[in-house]
Amino acid sequence: MSDCDCNGACACACADCGGAATTPPVAYNPPGQDRIAYRAGTYRSFYGRMVAGLSGQQAGPLRQLHTRERGDPSIALLDAWAVAADILSFYNERIANEAYLRTATERRSVLELARLTGYRLRPGVAASVYLAYQLDANAGALTIPVGTRSQSVPGPGEQMQTFETAEPLEARARWNAIRPRLTQPQLRSAADIVDQPLYLRGVSTRLKVNDALLVDFGMGGQHDFHYYRVGSVALDEAAGRTRIGLRAWSGGAGTQSLALPGWLQLSFTSIDTLIRQLGRLPNLQPRNALRLRRDPAQAFVGGADVYPQLLKNFQPALDARLYDALVNAPVAQPVPVRVYALRVAAPLFAHNAPHQPAPGLENHMVLEPPDYVVPTITNTWGPFADLPGDGPDGLPHIALDRVYDTVRADADSWVVVDRPFVDGFSDAPDVPAGVSVHRVGNVRTATMSTPAGAALEVTQLDVESAWLRDLGDRDRMESVLESTAALRGTRVYAQSEPLELAEEPLAEELGDERGRIGEIELDGLYDGLKPGRWLFVNGERSDMGDVRNVAATELVMLAAVRNGVRMTAGDTGGGKEPPPPEPLPGERIHTFITLAEPLAYRYRRASVTLQANVVRATHGETRHEVLGGGDPTKAFQQLALKQGPLTHVAASTETGADSTLAVRVNGLLWHEHVALVADGQDARAYVTRRNDAEQTSVVFGDGMHGQRPPGGADNIRAVYRSGIGVSGNVGAGQITLATDKPLGVAGVVNPLRASGGADPDRLEQARRNAPLAVMTLGRLVSVRDYADFARAFAGIGKATATQQRSAGRAAVVVTIAGIDDQPVDPNSDLFRNLLAALRRLGDPQLPLRLQLCEALALTVRARVALQPDYAWEDVAPRIRAALYDAHGFERRKIGQGVVDSAIVATIQQVRGVAYALVQVRTYTQGELVAGLTPATPAGINRVEPAQIAYLTPKVPDTVILELLP
Repeated sequence: MSDCDCNGACACACADCGGAATTPPVAYNPPGQDRIAYRAGTYRSFYGRMVAGLSGQQAGPLRQLHTRERGDPSIALLDAWAVAADILSFYNERIANEAYLRTATERRSVLELARLTGYRLRPGVAASVYLAYQLDANAGALTIPVGTRSQSVPGPGEQMQTFETAEPLEARARWNAIRPRLTQPQLRSAADIVDQPLYLRGVSTRLKVNDALLVDFGMGGQHDFHYYRVGSVALDEAAGRTRIGLRAWSGGAGTQSLALPGWLQLSFTSIDTLIRQLGRLPNLQPRNALRLRRDPAQAFVGGADVYPQLLKNFQPALDARLYDALVNAPVAQPVPVRVYALRVAAPLFAHNAPHQPAPGLENHMVLEPPDYVVPTITNTWGPFADLPGDGPDGLPHIALDRVYDTVRADADSWVVVDRPFVDGFSDAPDVPAGVSVHRVGNVRTATMSTPAGAALEVTQLDVESAWLRDLGDRDRMESVLESTAALRGTRVYAQSEPLELAEEPLAEELGDERGRIGEIELDGLYDGLKPGRWLFVNGERSDMGDVRNVAATELVMLAAVRNGVRMTAGDTGGGKEPPPPEPLPGERIHTFITLAEPLAYRYRRASVTLQANVVRATHGETRHEVLGGGDPTKAFQQLALKQGPLTHVAASTETGADSTLAVRVNGLLWHEHVALVADGQDARAYVTRRNDAEQTSVVFGDGMHGQRPPGGADNIRAVYRSGIGVSGNVGAGQITLATDKPLGVAGVVNPLRASGGADPDRLEQARRNAPLAVMTLGRLVSVRDYADFARAFAGIGKATATQQRSAGRAAVVVTIAGIDDQPVDPNSDLFRNLLAALRRLGDPQLPLRLQLCEALALTVRARVALQPDYAWEDVAPRIRAALYDAHGFERRKIGQGVVDSAIVATIQQVRGVAYALVQVRTYTQGELVAGLTPATPAGINRVEPAQIAYLTPKVPDTVILELLP
């Protein structure tokens, strides 16, 4: 082939064409090219035509010039002009290419072409984040003003970023970490106390298994005693309480049936469920407090916080005292159950007395059983065991086996007498085993002796309700007193010590798996919480089955606040009419809150904290700057901002961003317009221009279209914020430096990552988005209009729209992705503003759903054969780079299918490749989950409309290259 580039109209006198033609080349440009041919010729064609002209009929005297040596001055002159023409035609072609959007290579060209259609290159958008402030414990109520600055701690390769609060925040120290209510008063009865644990205050109760407990269920001054044994003891040192299980007084140790927490009853069927749970997005909260839907019935329900707030408003004297009084006001009687630990277990005096010989047989060496006198209470205690009177009044005395100094006589001193079965023999009645409780009226120490002559110092108890009185029959009482079994087997449990009850822990989880909005009861009474306030909910998820220690954080909005008490269930069972609910015994007033949207996850209640000092913040730092002095002699006076880039925040406008620039001339605010052509001579307006370095300039009018700024020294001032782009998308917990610290502020943190930040349009993005300005014209009619509008919205990289059926109606589903695959959180300003703009500019009667696209993993295995003399070490990196460039996120579209031939074509274009054999697969996230197990997912090449498949250089194994021999 010849290297002639004359497009078939050669006049260059080269060997291939002979220089016969003198017609200039004609450029032909097929449609859809990324560059156009617009050159009149090249150096070779220009030189050839000029040299050929020396021999033409119109050459005149120049025909006498026969030399064609380049050293000849005449030929050298033609050579110089050929060089000049080549340069001119080259730049002329470049200028022609810069005049078309598809072929322009300079960002300035695209910027100016876009302005012709009214499109301004997207300036980028600032990231948004929600900050949680921490206040000193002794700080009072304070207001954190708008513009309070905080900074991030940069990671490797990052720079410190500044964020400013976008709203005023009323903050209080009590709101640093609010806990949900974790305990409630114990409601126990004799019917269920064995089946439920009992919680005692403290961890030093000194109780152990089989210890005796006396429980009084009496009310109204009456006693209803029941006796139990300790079945189990568990210490909860963190909560400062002891959990004990009870069993019946006699019998086996027994077992206690406790309901397992809900998170122990769940089980996973597959890892896929785990990944789906981890990947669930938080629910979309209202955009701000003004967009919160309020229900008057809910706002003025009984116990609503509006009532004490109104009282404080009408009676200022209540302001500092009302809530302190309410929090300490008992609304129900204390818990009626009283528990006593019986620390002493004592046998009766002479319980170990031996059998004595019958009178007159003391000297016999061998005694038969009938000759024994067995010990009983009657013959060992003597007159101390005499029953008073002739009626069944019982025995008012109890003699213990030794001295017990710890037994006292007071109002709460009780003894439990455990009596064994007594066989009445002959005519005496049998006496069943029994347990009785008695108040100790008097305690004394005395010396008692047995008939055998043993004398011991013992403790004698006078009981107010006589012992054995429960038998109700004197013959039975005498049977006990005359029984050796009663003497040896009776045990007296004394030294009753009252145990203070603790509140029982609440086991129910926080959140509802059915997505219902429920109330959250807080651990106290909180003043000042108002609907519309942002909250962070932090805790350990309990909806993960057997997987523990999975922490989560949700941003939620407060919808309603009321103050009330926890009520009993009021259910008797058995189909009977349940009694009305009543406050739990000993209950006090707590605050109940309702969220605008249900929690997306379920949490272990004990792990949850709620942060209420939360405020929205955006990326950027405020600058106060003197731009200069006005000069009315200049038309379109231009002044540049000294700091950059200018911050634009997300907004529900057509462009998706609002500038933070405010310009004042002589103290008067001037307004930024898109263009000055429609402004009159009195309009205080200006436009802004951005150069390639993202430096912003303010351009004023010429007196005909917009005012010229009045003259003065430094009378033009600007307030704006600088800082924008993906650098503001810092991770969770990175914003920890409170640059501005109002008095009382201890610190700040962002529990969730910042999101929504996007860089200004690059060349390819501007080329793609510029035509969109004339596609929708500020109104959304067709389905494609929704996609075009979303694609041109600041911060959005890709968008598509489809029509689907929902509840029998047509609905538009818009699927979006962030620029460079930056994550877009549903609660970010970017997502909320785009949704609001779509609804405002579209059909209000048409159902609309905005969703994030699902990323698919695109993988390529290519076996490549090389052309001779090429090295694999040089070709393989270029193949990999070409694949990432042609099939990376930037070049792929949402819903675009994967074609094997396109992958082959990309590889074939790399210099040195002879041919390639490829295998292409796409993997959904569900298939990636399957790959976590030993099973290998098959992978498919199908891409759904709401999915995008692309290669990512972050995972090198997605592109596997092999050299064919």
